[in-house]
Amino acid sequence: MKFNGCHSKKVSIIIVNYNGERFIKKLIQSLSQQTYNNFEVIFVDNASRDKSVKILMNLVREKFKNMDIKLVCNSINLGFCGGNNTGLKYCTGEYVVFLNNDTFVDTKWLEELVKVLDSDDTIAICQSRLIDAHTGQLQAIGGFHGIYGKGSCYPNVRVNKVDGSIVVDGFFYGVGASIIVRKKALIKCGGFDDKLFLGDVDLSWRIRLLGYRIVTNPASICYHYGSYATKRYVHSIQLLYHVFREKLRILLKMYSLSYLVKRVPIWAMISLMLAIYLTIRDKKPYLLSWFKAIMWNIKYGKDTLLLRRFVQRNRKIDDMQIEQYMLPYPSEIYELRKKMLNRTFLKLN
Repeated sequence: MKFNGCHSKKVSIIIVNYNGERFIKKLIQSLSQQTYNNFEVIFVDNASRDKSVKILMNLVREKFKNMDIKLVCNSINLGFCGGNNTGLKYCTGEYVVFLNNDTFVDTKWLEELVKVLDSDDTIAICQSRLIDAHTGQLQAIGGFHGIYGKGSCYPNVRVNKVDGSIVVDGFFYGVGASIIVRKKALIKCGGFDDKLFLGDVDLSWRIRLLGYRIVTNPASICYHYGSYATKRYVHSIQLLYHVFREKLRILLKMYSLSYLVKRVPIWAMISLMLAIYLTIRDKKPYLLSWFKAIMWNIKYGKDTLLLRRFVQRNRKIDDMQIEQYMLPYPSEIYELRKKMLNRTFLKLN
């Protein structure tokens, strides 16, 4: 369903929603106040059981009549990756923004994202500075990753200027809560992997393999309540299962054969030890999540192999270059360095 507008826009903003009625009004209002207005919104509802769709329709018809909004209603919940891939089919923009439903944004949020991509063709992804909407504290300025699969803290910070904006480089992936991506890069890499739960690590890794850069513009500010739908509707044991199965599938797709045989066995050992530890500590079946994740990857091994061939055939960057953006050791020390990271980037305010 298309409410307003008929012309192509430079930027397409995809919002995937599932039972996010409490966030919609504030989010749409913040989008209506942008200093950059050459954009359309594709609102993808993943079969919500609440009043999300009704609230959106009333808001657009009564208060935001001038906004170019397309409403896409899925009959089933396709998740973050599947929902975004659905939204991509309706995009007209040269740039595509992926924005979580549990967010609201600063007035110059989009202007600052567009400015970075306009200034440098080698940059394919630019992330916003994510601020915790509850506390006002820095939540993330980039996604961090270790060579054995687990997210980790900032390994190699580089700060420079692009068209007057401070741009941060040196992390591994763009956190999917608020990122802008070149549409041609999305097409080249094949979009999101529908079988993944989160997908932002996977997407960023494939885009890096094509030779593009990923940066953050701290002047683009997005306030994020923080994985609201995940925390509310996904049990911690189930979430760990998704994390295990996703990490293994990503490693199997991305690494060349020589790196694959070095990294995957160590990942398996580390993740198994973590599952055993959590099972003993919490007296809950986290270990079963690990085994289920392995079996899932065996079940979909043929599909993973086909995607691996596509990735390896199209890659332009070798693993040694990719790992320059990763920590070279198991990254369970993330929490020990997280406070140091936050203190560093709060200075950018």
